[in-house]
Amino acid sequence: MKKTYPLLMGFILMVSIKAQSVSIEGKSALGFTLGTYLNSEKNSVSAAYNVTASATGFMGSLFYSNWLQENLSIRFSLGFLNGSADVKVDGWNTGQSASSVVPLLMGVNYYFIDENPGKIRPFAGLAAGVYIGSEAKNSIVQTSARSESVFGVKPLAGIDFILGKHFIMGAEAGYNLMTDFKDSVGGRKNYSGGDIAFRFIYLF
Repeated sequence: MKKTYPLLMGFILMVSIKAQSVSIEGKSALGFTLGTYLNSEKNSVSAAYNVTASATGFMGSLFYSNWLQENLSIRFSLGFLNGSADVKVDGWNTGQSASSVVPLLMGVNYYFIDENPGKIRPFAGLAAGVYIGSEAKNSIVQTSARSESVFGVKPLAGIDFILGKHFIMGAEAGYNLMTDFKDSVGGRKNYSGGDIAFRFIYLF
């Protein structure tokens, strides 16, 4: 996937150069991100009595944005940061467990543009909110499920390419900084770490 980043960004740049200049102040947008979580513990183990499958670094989010000014936007996002699944067999007892970490964040992006903004717009942003860790376990003798929320912040930076009146594509990199969960979620109490993703946005 890493090899596709330069190719896709080059394609976006060529298309954006041909796009007409457009003002986005006052507009709203729906979008999503797809990328890589850089602090995921990658593993996949299969044995006679134990099968484990952990997230391989995939992350993503859905978000709503509104441009209060040409150089300032707000964003509300619901994402997926990490997940794992585990199956264990011990004698006559079979157990399964699954976990996930979901960020629910609100933030702002500031765009570094001049009075006559072009179609290529770098930005920096800051988001804050809760990271919801969930874990479910199931065995022959017991079933349990729990969730826990912790506070976190995410500084980020990126670049947008305006492709027309209704479409924006871009890329961003950020760092998820959060407090520890009280109890382990998926074998970990903290999921602080960086991520890098593509952005796909529809303006209306």
